[in-house]
Amino acid sequence: MSNQATGNSAHQPREGFMAPTFRIFVRTAEGAEFQAFTWCRDEASGIARAWREGCEFGHNVAAVWAEAI
Repeated sequence: MSNQATGNSAHQPREGFMAPTFRIFVRTAEGAEFQAFTWCRDEASGIARAWREGCEFGHNVAAVWAEAI
């Protein structure tokens, strides 16, 4: 038997782990919108990470927002 999670349980938080509370989205200056990641901490730190990493990964970031899960 493998330790790899499968099925719906593969995407469920395990006991002792924080569940995602926000989906972080990015809009580029070219108009593309995408979900960057899910975030377990506060909204502001997730938005800050998306701005920082969006630029680091070469995206021309125009807007970042969070939506509660």
